Amino acid sequence: MTFFPLPGTYVVAELDVEKTLASLSDPLANATASTIKPTKCIVYLNFVLSLPFPDAATWKYIAGVVGPGLRPEDPAECLTRDMCVPIFPASAFGDRAPLQPHTGPFPFGNCYHWFGGGTALDLRVVNVGQMFPAEKRVSLPAHEQVRLEKLRSGDDLWAYEVWKAREEANADSLATPEEEAMAQEDPPLSPIDEAQDDESITPSYLTHWQSVQELEDEPESSPSNDAAPGGVPSNDLSEGVALIDIFGLDEDEGKDLLPVVKIWPDVGAHFKADADVPDPREFLKQCDEIVRIMEESRARSKIPHAAGRARDSDKWGREQGILARMRSALCHGALPQA
Repeated sequence: MTFFPLPGTYVVAELDVEKTLASLSDPLANATASTIKPTKCIVYLNFVLSLPFPDAATWKYIAGVVGPGLRPEDPAECLTRDMCVPIFPASAFGDRAPLQPHTGPFPFGNCYHWFGGGTALDLRVVNVGQMFPAEKRVSLPAHEQVRLEKLRSGDDLWAYEVWKAREEANADSLATPEEEAMAQEDPPLSPIDEAQDDESITPSYLTHWQSVQELEDEPESSPSNDAAPGGVPSNDLSEGVALIDIFGLDEDEGKDLLPVVKIWPDVGAHFKADADVPDPREFLKQCDEIVRIMEESRARSKIPHAAGRARDSDKWGREQGILARMRSALCHGALPQA
């Protein structure tokens, strides 16, 4: 039994509008958010972003959503229906075997992790003083957490390459002869080289593609093979967690513009049947909306805030920046244990 939800655990989440906006003390923000009617969503807590303390008001996590059935396609964002992975007892999809929770079959037979298109987000979990008993926990073992992130990384990279090729093709169709000649002088850049050459690209974006490359290049093996003899990771752990404020020393819950959610660990108790598993897109839409309201409130009050991980100006940067910290930690041996 733990006082906080362990990483690698599935929970039911619901946006807490009042607690999300509490630090703003902005009546206009409260009025704008009053139209949000929070809906429940099955969420997977990937990684904890700061050291949880029993007396903390909230705990910060990287999270991903779980949806009923295959991921809806979105051609505009280069997202396809196969960008997902089933959770047992859902049947295998293509060459993707279902993830196997070590706590037994998932409570529902039609659930998939969805990838891409903002399906990953940073959020804060409300601490209501409850305990999280092992018998109510549905979670993944370490090797399945690694497999999940490899699949997500591969899908992210594929979608990025398709999107990039489309954007370049569109640009080429509008290019002048002089621009075409300049473009032929230099070879195309990889995402990593491109990020290094572009000062506008965030560190999280760069770390994402570095960690994707590591995950794609490493051999299929057990997580223990990533360590040198004696169990010491082959890479410096500090490199993997450089972007994670694990001790919460830079914490300011009122300035990071993250959605605050209520959670319930007993996933199977909230929905009667497979048909009742909610579509996570409404939950994600509500989280986006509450972040937008907070940003507008801060703009009105002219209160500076730290560069947010919740929203990123780069089209691909939001989800990639969120997942980069966890993937890099996975690559360097900092795998959370559920």
